[in-house]
Amino acid sequence: MNTITAASNTHHSFLSLLSDKKFYSKLKIYLQNRRTRKHLAELSDHLLEDVGITRGQANEEMRKSFWE
Repeated sequence: MNTITAASNTHHSFLSLLSDKKFYSKLKIYLQNRRTRKHLAELSDHLLEDVGITRGQANEEMRKSFWE
């Protein structure tokens, strides 16, 4: 009975670890999106043109939620 309980707890810990990894992975992406959009907002029209996007496209990107 102890073996089953120990295996069950190990399995639960492993699933929790996967959930934590997934959470932090998503969080990292969300923060990167927010940071990238902030920098995009600070670019001049000339630099946006060099990148190949218009001010309208930049504004559309900045209006997105951080998880998009």
